Amino acid sequence: MNAIQISSRALLLGSAAVAGVTQTAPVYAQVEEAEPRTESPTGSPNNEGVSSADTTAVTTREDDAAADNVIIVTAQKRSESLQDVPASVSVLTGDQLENLHATSLSEYATYIPGLTVGSEGSPGQTSVSLRGVSSQLGGGGATVGTYIGDLPLGPSSAYAQGARFALDLLPYDIDRIEVLRGPQGTLYGASSMGGLLKYALRPADLDELEFRAGGEIFDIKGSDDLGWGLRATANLPIVSGIAAARVSAFKQRTPGYIDAYTFAALDPVTGEPTGFVRRSSDINDVDQQGGRAAFQLAITPDVNLKLDAIIQETRSNANSSMSVDRSDLDPLVADRAALKFRPEPFDSDIIFVGATLNADLDFATFTSATSLSTYDIEQGVDATVPLRPLFGGAVSDLTTAIDVEKFTQEVRLASPTGGAIEWLVGAFYTTEYSTYRQNVELIGPDGEPAATAITVDIPTSFDEFAIFGDLTLRPIERFDITGGIRLAHNNQKFTQVLEIVGGPPPFVTSGKSDEDVITWMLNARYHLSPDVMFYGRVATGYRPGGPNVVFPGFESPSTFDADTLTNYEAGVKGRFLDRRLDVELSLYRIDWKDIQISVPIGPFGGIGNANEAKVEGLEFSALLRPFTGTRLGVTAAYTDSTLSEDDPALGEEGTRLPFTAKWSGAVTADHEFALGNGWDARVGAGLRHVGKRTAPFFLTPAERDLDGLKLPAYTLLDLTAAVSQGPWEVSVFVRNLTDKRAYLGVTDFVRFGTAYADLVVNQPRTVGLSLDTRF
Repeated sequence: MNAIQISSRALLLGSAAVAGVTQTAPVYAQVEEAEPRTESPTGSPNNEGVSSADTTAVTTREDDAAADNVIIVTAQKRSESLQDVPASVSVLTGDQLENLHATSLSEYATYIPGLTVGSEGSPGQTSVSLRGVSSQLGGGGATVGTYIGDLPLGPSSAYAQGARFALDLLPYDIDRIEVLRGPQGTLYGASSMGGLLKYALRPADLDELEFRAGGEIFDIKGSDDLGWGLRATANLPIVSGIAAARVSAFKQRTPGYIDAYTFAALDPVTGEPTGFVRRSSDINDVDQQGGRAAFQLAITPDVNLKLDAIIQETRSNANSSMSVDRSDLDPLVADRAALKFRPEPFDSDIIFVGATLNADLDFATFTSATSLSTYDIEQGVDATVPLRPLFGGAVSDLTTAIDVEKFTQEVRLASPTGGAIEWLVGAFYTTEYSTYRQNVELIGPDGEPAATAITVDIPTSFDEFAIFGDLTLRPIERFDITGGIRLAHNNQKFTQVLEIVGGPPPFVTSGKSDEDVITWMLNARYHLSPDVMFYGRVATGYRPGGPNVVFPGFESPSTFDADTLTNYEAGVKGRFLDRRLDVELSLYRIDWKDIQISVPIGPFGGIGNANEAKVEGLEFSALLRPFTGTRLGVTAAYTDSTLSEDDPALGEEGTRLPFTAKWSGAVTADHEFALGNGWDARVGAGLRHVGKRTAPFFLTPAERDLDGLKLPAYTLLDLTAAVSQGPWEVSVFVRNLTDKRAYLGVTDFVRFGTAYADLVVNQPRTVGLSLDTRF
């Protein structure tokens, strides 16, 4: 991470950076029944960036997809069947997300192969990595990009901490989520070096009047309160076939299940907790609420405009972490309990506004995609233990506040699809301003802040301009080859103000950087038959470098470099047994250079570059439909991520990189059937497994003996069942049926005489009842 660091989570006064580790597992519906709509051509939800001239072909493809159980995606900024994309892509449909009854990205990401979601203890405190390319080695920039349709969301500057606070959109009113594995630098630019997470929201339908509403209640084992959620949406055609609006809203209350034991202070000599012990129950409750408004206008038959506005708020009173003995991971004070001196709240407010214009120019489609987003984050950390050498064991708080304003504009032209030659050209611009503030406050005997000890303020600006394009040649009917390139330039400026209250005058410095980056990709695709396709792919990606923090009296590099990677991949996608069996297999190798890591600057922390690493792996998925209404799925991912050479900060050659399980997978089953008298039913089950992971911490030299914490493997079982008649559906669900404990991340890593760790734990067994209606 960057700036000043505390422990693994906050960025103050410690050299290490690590946030959470996490869950990885596959999804059972990589190729599921689609639910295509029959909207006007330019208004089709699956036609992003597709011209009206291509409408008939696209509509035909969607009709065929419905008949053959295929999903249409826009992974390559063109509408095409998931089975035809020459890259590794997974999809979760909106219906699947609703059936999972998940309330955070970390809960449903376990069904997607190669995807790791780290948690610092609540929705919104989330890091995302794909294929072992983790942002948690250091640096604040994300390695996986996040998009809402055609529009990016999330900061690019390392100091805005996009790596730790990825978009955690509550899964309601989502048409599908596309997960693109491997670097997407050519079409999607910076910070998509590991891949892309793309939310496709349900658009305003130009013709259909629709109302949906639902609610649920659920019980979490060990919690004293019931959880609940409410949701509603309305689609309103204003002028049929020409204009429509869609609005939705939700509110979710998740009760806590972690207890806290609070001591009065630390002994300044031994470091042991002293004083009165107080117990607080169910401290980690979470409130999520938000809304969305969408508008679509068919200006002419050839010109279409979509507007979207989203607001989401997350409030958490504490993290879902428990204190364990590092040697055996046994509870330090009690089961599902944390040893804390101070509460650790988290607040997140996100506002996103976007506009997408598509126009058919006969020879090509013109697309303009504009977005404006802001997010405000405030995170509290108990800083008592890490700062005890400075403050003699006094209880202290560290508060981090991050405010980001980001504007993006992309324009592109794309040729019609299906010809011997296809092409796409575009330009992209973004400007971003962020403020990063930290305060350390000493807490008085009454539990209230008594004095501010340290303040840090880092305002930063980031600007980037890029041009990109690709060209596809189809010399014969079954074979095509695509090459693409992106030329990007970015520059950054920042100011750093460090003040120790009562100490020397504030230390003020400034820095800047600029860099030119070229990314490229090459795809080759061959259809052995209409149902079997082989592909090969080479692609590159990068994460921006930037100016480094400086602290008086300590040496540090003035800038840190961009890290880059190259992905080599081969795969096959096929449909067998009269199209009842879908199979996908991909093999890949990634070479990762100049890895951004946290580096110590005296007792402080900044960003540096390590040497090289490699990732070798495979991803497999299969879906069998043996009977009408029955789906059986299996997915697996093997990810071997290790250092390619010795590195003084990360370890010897062959050392595994953190936060990624070598093996993960899932087995799922789903069956729908008629009960009679107008009643229908469905039942489903999902078994997901994540292997053991390493969570190293690069602390000060005196604490290096604590490196190498191992998080054990886990297997979780989820069940769901529902009955429906007409517009009504009632469902019951159980997440984590066997009440297994899974460690999902690390929030603190310190010692009281004996080393211990604060590990994020999964939600205990949760049983719920849901009621939904649509008309």
